[in-house]
Formats: sequence, C-alpha cells, structure tokens
Amino acid sequence: SAKKQDGLKAVEQLLEGAKESKTLDEPLPRFQQEQAQREVNYDKSKKEVSKWLPIVKRNREATHMSYPLYHTSATRVKEDISSFASKRPAATSKLEEEIYEVLSAEQHAARAS
Repeated sequence: SAKKQDGLKAVEQLLEGAKESKTLDEPLPRFQQEQAQREVNYDKSKKEVSKWLPIVKRNREATHMSYPLYHTSATRVKEDISSFASKRPAATSKLEEEIYEVLSAEQHAARAS
C-alpha cells in the first residue's frame, strides 16, 4: 500500500509539473521557416564544396591536365578486337558466327594496314 501511495505521489507530481509548464511557442511563419532551412542547406553545401577547394586550386595552377581514364587510342581498340577474335568461343547461333567472321575480317584488315 505504501508503494502504491508513492507511485500515486509520483504521478501527481508529474501532473503538477505538466500544469506548470509553459505552452509551446507559436511556429514561425512559413517564409521564416524556409529562410532558416535555406541557411542550413547553404552551410551544408559550403562545407561540401570546401572539401574540393585544394583539388580545384591544384588543377587551376597545373600547366597540363591529363585524363588517363578517358584516353583510348585506335591501336588499343584494334588490340581489343584482335584479342576478342583470337579467343573466340564456339558459336552457338548463326548470328554469333557472322559476328566472329566480321571480327576476323577486321583483324586481317588491321594487320594489312
């Protein structure tokens, strides 16, 4: 019974605290909410962009830029075609056989030039 009364007193204290607490403030007008959100997004963007500043500076100061991932030469393409044609698996359809014939003709034309 003493435990129940202690529990009731605790609940009563919580209710008293709830009655005494202030009501929530009125939400900001929509334009102020949007402005606050823009400020937060600007700070996030600024932080993200600042990560790239050293790289951009280095690229601007460089006398020569190289993009090796995008560099393909005609000889590389010819090598790929010839290696594909030489590793030719058995054709399973008439279309595949025609493709292999075209590739081998390309390989012979590449060797001749």
